[in-house]
Amino acid sequence: MLKTYTSKHSSLRDDFKKKTRKRFREDFLELLDEKYVFYAVWSKNSETEFVNAHFRMLAGKIFKPADLKCLILALEKTSIDDDDVKEMWKRIEGDCEMIARVTPKEIWENDLSDLEEAEFEEKSVIFDKSLNGFFVKRESFEKAKIGEVHRLPKYIMNKPVVGNVFLQNGFSAGNPKFSDKDEYYFLPCKEG
Repeated sequence: MLKTYTSKHSSLRDDFKKKTRKRFREDFLELLDEKYVFYAVWSKNSETEFVNAHFRMLAGKIFKPADLKCLILALEKTSIDDDDVKEMWKRIEGDCEMIARVTPKEIWENDLSDLEEAEFEEKSVIFDKSLNGFFVKRESFEKAKIGEVHRLPKYIMNKPVVGNVFLQNGFSAGNPKFSDKDEYYFLPCKEG
């Protein structure tokens, strides 16, 4: 292995680097998935106001990914049933427009460039301006077999889609547009 890395042939060295990075990335994402539960959180007010209001509870547990109009909350799996975590949910849920369970692979995109882009029927897609993303009906989304047969489209309705998919599992009470029965997937758009 060391011989490959120190080889004068740059193609061997580049191939080794590429495979090693890919393996490290996969192992790291698997480790994160084993140890943590991730949630995408859309606040009703500005993200700054949300974090400031709940800073003591969220410190060290929340971050802002580039190009997304949401925050990511990471909780250790061993702590999700702790009283302080239950109390945190009680306090922050009312300030959230939507909360979606996500995995590390959904937060940090995979390279699926060799797959054909999926196309969703227009009637199965709803754009939500306040969340800056699309709700896609579960049936249509799962029919596309994202990650197996197709990859996410780069654009839907001329809006750039970020390569992440979140299963909707929480939203503010009184929002009549969307069901609470996991009937939609959410595809965020790039901010800007």
